[in-house]
Amino acid sequence: MRRQFRDTLNSLAGDERIVLLLADLSVYLFDSFRQKYPERFYNLGICEGAVVSIAAGVSLQGFIPFVHSIAPFITERCYEQIKLDVCYNQAPINIVSCGATVDYAYDGATHNCYNDMEILRLLPGVEVLQPGSDREVDFLLRHHYDNGRCTYFRLSDYPHQLLLTVEPYKGTVVRDCGSEVTVFTAGPVLQHVVSGLQDLSVNIVYFHTISPLDQTVLPNY
Repeated sequence: MRRQFRDTLNSLAGDERIVLLLADLSVYLFDSFRQKYPERFYNLGICEGAVVSIAAGVSLQGFIPFVHSIAPFITERCYEQIKLDVCYNQAPINIVSCGATVDYAYDGATHNCYNDMEILRLLPGVEVLQPGSDREVDFLLRHHYDNGRCTYFRLSDYPHQLLLTVEPYKGTVVRDCGSEVTVFTAGPVLQHVVSGLQDLSVNIVYFHTISPLDQTVLPNY
């Protein structure tokens, strides 16, 4: 998913408003962006709170900043900066994480992140997106990067491989077998959910957007 983020961002970078701000992570991954657009590439070091605050200021000057780091560092560590500098000033920035939940469990508990979506969806005006596949990453980045809001893209290292119809802000009915039981799921775990329920008569509804959640699909189940 992180490589898809790189490829999509490189594709979008013809938009001269796009600025990439890193916190000493994925620097080499984005070397092609740095070489082609050095005036719009900033590696600010391991100071994620400052990266978010700078991105807020950059956005208020008419640019479209992308900030990127490991999930707990760019969300939980920066919560106050996101709340005060971004949300209270209605500064539209794109926050793109990697290493969702326990993807980086081998680095210890400091790199685990369970609460990022929960805390960010409580802030005013924040959109929370959890793409489950590379295809969804590409679609959601292209559709939301210039939406005038703070948008959080939660990327995992373990995408699902299912091909789904992707629509902005819409839930997807993966399976409708007329059952009275429905499982609602989101993000990369979809593949495991489908596999685990394959022998059961259960409806499956999937969401790539957590906030705002598609309310139109819920009454049907």
